[in-house]
Order: sequence, then structure tokens, then C-alpha cells
Amino acid sequence: MRLGLFHWTLAIALLAWIGILSAMYLRSEVEAAVARPSNPRQKEVHYVSPRQLIVAGSVRASAPELAGDGPLVLVFVKADCPCSVEFAEYFALLERAYGSHARFLGVIDADSTSAERFRQETGVAHVIRADAELSLIRRFHAENGGYVALLTSDGTLDTLWPGVSREMMQQLGHRLAQMAGVAEQPLDLARVPTVLTTGCPYDSQ
Repeated sequence: MRLGLFHWTLAIALLAWIGILSAMYLRSEVEAAVARPSNPRQKEVHYVSPRQLIVAGSVRASAPELAGDGPLVLVFVKADCPCSVEFAEYFALLERAYGSHARFLGVIDADSTSAERFRQETGVAHVIRADAELSLIRRFHAENGGYVALLTSDGTLDTLWPGVSREMMQQLGHRLAQMAGVAEQPLDLARVPTVLTTGCPYDSQ
């Protein structure tokens, strides 16, 4: 009888301890859930579609207000998109290589405060222009962040790419060197995607 009572006491103690641990675990899970954003932006890979390639190749556009000394690399940025943050690193490679011979400008679908926040977050050297009304974005038929346009010195579109890849970066660097009249510069593209990849769509919420 004493042995049975001991076992019952031990079992009750173990159950009580398990209950305490379960309560502590559930509490930590609830606190973590409250601390997490209700709808966090998860990084998602967006591959460029054949349709986007065809459309980008057929775009004819210009921005005379962006005319200046030398060609212009116009980078389209999607606000709150981790893809645009990642792509900024790749375009920084080009800017370091050709920044003294060409101009660089980012365009974001947000206000000036968000534009400056993106510039500080990514550390890019060029200006990020606010385009909350999507004026330039629509003019150049940019469907996603990660589109990039190469403009002549008078603001006319030379080439539009709907995303980023190693081959695309090589093409952009080659064409940029031609337009700037300088030797093509080597680029470390080891971190750039091998498949043409674009960013978050502008029509997403």
C-alpha cells in the first residue's frame, strides 16, 4: 500500500510539472505571436515571364525631365519589398564601376520619406525619387520592382530590362560602357541570380 501511494504521489507531481511546463510554453508562443507583425512581407522569388520579356522589349518611352550629362540608369523600386533591397546591392556594383561616367536614379512607389528611408537602409549612393502616383513607373511600363531602364542623355529609353540576372547585368554594363564611351569594367556578379528575376509587383498590397 505504501508503494502504491508513493507511485500515485510521484505521478501527480509529474503531471503537475508537465502542466507548468505546458503553460510556460503556451505563454511564450502567445507572446511571440503578439510580437510578430500580423502580415509580414515574406521574401518571395519572382521569375520574369516570357510575356514580361516581350512587353519590355517593345516599350518606347522617354523622360525629357531626366535629361542630363551622360546616360542614366533608372532603377525601379517597390516599397517594402525585400527583393528591391537585395537588388540595390547589385546595382551598387554598376554604380561603383560606372558612377563617374553615368548617372543613377532610383524610383519608388512611395513618398519622399519612404524614398529616403530606402536609400539609408540600402546605403545606395544615388538619389531615390518618390513616385507615389506611379507616373514614371507607368510611363516605362514597369510592372515590378527590379525593372531597370537605360536612358540616353536626352532621357530617351535605350533598353528596358524586366528583372535582374548575371547575363542582364553584363548586358547593361556593356551597353552602359558603349554609351559612356569608356572601357567596359569587370563586375563581381557571384551573388546575382543566374535566372532573370524580378521584384514584388506594383499592383500588390
